[in-house]
Amino acid sequence: MSIFKSALLIIFIGLAGCSSVSEIQPVSGVSFPAGYSVGMVEVEDKTGKFYDLDDDYTVTGLMQEAMEEALEKAGKRGASSNSLTYKVAVIQYQQGSAVARWMMPGVGKTILSVEGTVVDATGAVIATSQATESIGAGGGFTAGAWKYIFGNVADKLVGDLP
Repeated sequence: MSIFKSALLIIFIGLAGCSSVSEIQPVSGVSFPAGYSVGMVEVEDKTGKFYDLDDDYTVTGLMQEAMEEALEKAGKRGASSNSLTYKVAVIQYQQGSAVARWMMPGVGKTILSVEGTVVDATGAVIATSQATESIGAGGGFTAGAWKYIFGNVADKLVGDLP
């Protein structure tokens, strides 16, 4: 097998090991205000599980930080007269294992699934959103997926905003 074919096979396996879905649904008859920004992010862990994460990280803390960074990168962060709140509920999280993924794809999968709600200052829902990402195959290059998956999901949630 040529080096080119080997490289393509490795890239295909790596890409096949990741899957993601995200979608935002504006509430019928309601639209995002002109010149809006997201002034506040609220994150809640609805998994009902305890996670023993490195360095005292928490699922809510990782998601909060990732959302704030994604909003900042997109230029949608800040307080304004049209400031909105993005509420994120972590519905499913599975830490996974890069070693297990390397040994047998599909085993050791890292999964993060969230639901989001964008509300205005009065608490009226403007849009709902959901995003899921899973990393099910790969070895050393997926090490740390337990942490960086939060950034990937946050980028998807923010990327769906108009």
